[in-house]
Amino acid sequence: MYVYDEWKSDSRSYNRIDFSTASFRTEFRTGLDMKWAAERFQLLAFYSKALADHMDDILAEFNNVVEKYSKLSEALYESKRPLNKEVREVNEIISRLKEEEMMEKLMSDNGLMIQPEKEDDYLPRFQVKFDWELSSVKSIRGVKKSASGKSVDLQVSVRRGYGDDKRLEVIDVDRVRFDNVVAFIRRNENQIV
Repeated sequence: MYVYDEWKSDSRSYNRIDFSTASFRTEFRTGLDMKWAAERFQLLAFYSKALADHMDDILAEFNNVVEKYSKLSEALYESKRPLNKEVREVNEIISRLKEEEMMEKLMSDNGLMIQPEKEDDYLPRFQVKFDWELSSVKSIRGVKKSASGKSVDLQVSVRRGYGDDKRLEVIDVDRVRFDNVVAFIRRNENQIV
């Protein structure tokens, strides 16, 4: 069942209900008794008929509930606003501190190391330039930041080879956009050690 609403001036009202009889595929349930499909269609027919017979009453009740509790809802929203603002400010401070910590690690001698999850040997990709992506990145290390702070020179360690022949190759990449580095860090922050 889908209930649609509309806004008129400062209030919201429900104006339409649609009933979905979305299709489903039965071949994925081979070997099972198909009574469940018949029961499903009987229930769909029952609820469709109830909806057709009582749609106006249902919409009116929805609108009564909205009207009855709209003042309470507004008051709660207004009282939550200062708290939401404080939460947003604290989250911004936390994000800034986390980013500063990651940047310190990035520019350190060891850089940022990627540790794959247990029983998973996958290492992420890194979009270093718009037309250049490195696969199986094991670590990135900042060598030098530009004066504007918009780009950074990196040493990127990538894993090459398979099985017993795995080895690390260090690639020097000049003037990587800092946005690309931040995006890589955010995407893989759970794997960075």
